Amino acid sequence: MKSFLGQRPDEHLIFNLRRHPAVLFRSFLGLVLSLAIPCFVLRSGGVVGWRGDFLLVFFLLFFLFLIRSLFTYFRSCYILTDQRLIKIEQKDFFHQLLSEVALDKVQETTCEIKGPVAALFDFGDVVLSLYPANEKKIVLEAIEEPKKVQQQINNLVNDFNKQKSRLS
Repeated sequence: MKSFLGQRPDEHLIFNLRRHPAVLFRSFLGLVLSLAIPCFVLRSGGVVGWRGDFLLVFFLLFFLFLIRSLFTYFRSCYILTDQRLIKIEQKDFFHQLLSEVALDKVQETTCEIKGPVAALFDFGDVVLSLYPANEKKIVLEAIEEPKKVQQQINNLVNDFNKQKSRLS
């Protein structure tokens, strides 16, 4: 049986999603391109004196950024149950944002696939508009198969609302 920390006794997990791995590509591309800087330093005279210190600091920052990117990627997720949606967003090492919304607060869902890379790898955003209309929107960013996820959420919201109306 699927479960997660903080799950209610009468709650069933539908899915647990992460952002598409392609979103890491942008971070890795920036890191790889930034490796050009040490290459120019090495070509201009080798690793002597301040150049060696520069390279050491540069590589420490490089690996810190790499670890930060992987840490925030793997610590962020979206959990959908038959009662609520939970968004856990790790923004930095010591900054985590937890958002939760009951399914009966979802007014509409929108799927957005931006750009050729997202279209090619089938990832995009699903935006949840909430009741009342002045509430913030919840965005499931860069998830795989966003159209399928949007449909699943719509089906769950409809089922939840039907079940709720039968009980009242």
